[in-house]
Amino acid sequence: MIRITCELWPGGDERRKRLLGVVSISNDGTGTYARGNYRIMLRRGTPATGKLRCTEVFDFPRKTRSVFQLLRWALNRLHKEKNLS
Repeated sequence: MIRITCELWPGGDERRKRLLGVVSISNDGTGTYARGNYRIMLRRGTPATGKLRCTEVFDFPRKTRSVFQLLRWALNRLHKEKNLS
């Protein structure tokens, strides 16, 4: 699993950090060696109070693209689905 945590550090002070959200990307095990399928979960805010959104990314070319491109694909899917609802 890949986990990306987004925090706000007021004035650059880590002691005052605030969690803005977490994106989790999990391989669903149905892809091939070259192309992966992933489950995406975005939780805004804290786990206790945050909103959860989920989507999937299919056919990602994992051998020729970086983890940051996978994150971009995931965020694009979440954004498109938000605009459809």
